[in-house]
Amino acid sequence: MNNQQDESTSIWNINFRFLYSVFIMAVGYGYWLMSSREWFFFYVLAIGCAIAGTAYFLVTLKLLFQRIRMDSKAEAFRTKGTTAKGDKLPGPEDLRKRGLLR
Repeated sequence: MNNQQDESTSIWNINFRFLYSVFIMAVGYGYWLMSSREWFFFYVLAIGCAIAGTAYFLVTLKLLFQRIRMDSKAEAFRTKGTTAKGDKLPGPEDLRKRGLLR
């Protein structure tokens, strides 16, 4: 699994969700401008688009904060602890002291 590819996909996904929510709200604003007493249903469409766009925007904010929290936890886990160190191999003098070599 390629972590870099998953990361960029997630970032693109969040960005496009933000753009889509702004687009929905812009369509609602357009409906609001077109509405009048004769075309009252455009008010309903405008309010519906405003509610839907705002809800989608808030869901995307929630995803963004989850992503930030996940990245910070992963970074903290990555920096936790020290680098692995190998044990010192015994040399000939250490083996002679312990009586394993003559």
